[in-house]
Formats: sequence, structure tokens, C-alpha cells
Amino acid sequence: MSYLWLVLLLAWAAPAPVPLVLDARAVHRLAGPLEARHQLPRGLLRAVVRCEDPTWNAAVVAVRPWGCAVGLGQIAVRRCPPWSVWLLTRARVNLAASAELLADSRRRCRDPKSRPGACPCPWAHYDWGDRTRWCRRVTRALRTRIPPDWGA
Repeated sequence: MSYLWLVLLLAWAAPAPVPLVLDARAVHRLAGPLEARHQLPRGLLRAVVRCEDPTWNAAVVAVRPWGCAVGLGQIAVRRCPPWSVWLLTRARVNLAASAELLADSRRRCRDPKSRPGACPCPWAHYDWGDRTRWCRRVTRALRTRIPPDWGA
């Protein structure tokens, strides 16, 4: 997670603005290179977005008692500082942060010092709640067929 700020900054600086409400194809196009870079299963980011924000709206900010959950991947932000919230409403930044969190979760689950049963799936640390239920939802979304015209 120490490089998350750098990932956010680099993704924010990327050219070509992306609309706030995306269709599944746009998310798929943005997610593919990030999944490859972080060696995540193909379609995992799209499955996470489908589970976290079924409206595909990059500008969704859900206010919680501890802070807020922002954007496509519903990235948790404590105390909701406006700059962080604004930055994470950009689809590229949000998906880059989601990919970084999923890769970090996989590293934590592979750590031999991790608590037994703490990782029902390699990306379990992405969600703070019921990890087993969340893993089932994401795995189910990941198994859904990708229409062939979406490209890779």
C-alpha cells in the first residue's frame, strides 16, 4: 500500500478524460491493462466493480460512519478529505487503486504469517466486512460470461 499514492497520481495524470457513468465495455477496456500489470485474473476488476457499484457510476460516494466509499471500486477513504474523494471519482484512478488493493490483498494472503482462515479467497482483504460472503459474490460475478465483442 505504500505505493498507492503514486499509482493514484500516475493514473490521475493519464490523458483522455473518462465519463462518470461507464458501460461495462468501458470498464473492461480500462481494467484489462491494470489486471495484466498486477497479474490479477482476467475480469476480476470488472467483477469487483459489478459487486461494489452495480450502477457503473464513477462518481458514487457512499458516506459511512468511518468515512466514505468512493467510485467504481468503492474505495474506502477515512474522514472523506475532498481532494481524495475528487481524485477517486476519476474512473482510471479508482480502478488503478482497486487493482493495487487487490494485488496487495493477494500478497497478504500468501504471507505465511497470515492468520489461518483469514483469506477465503486471494483478494479477501479488499473488503472490510464479511470476507467469505464478499468472496462468494465476486467469484460468482467473475464466472459470468464475457460477451465476445467486449475485446480483451
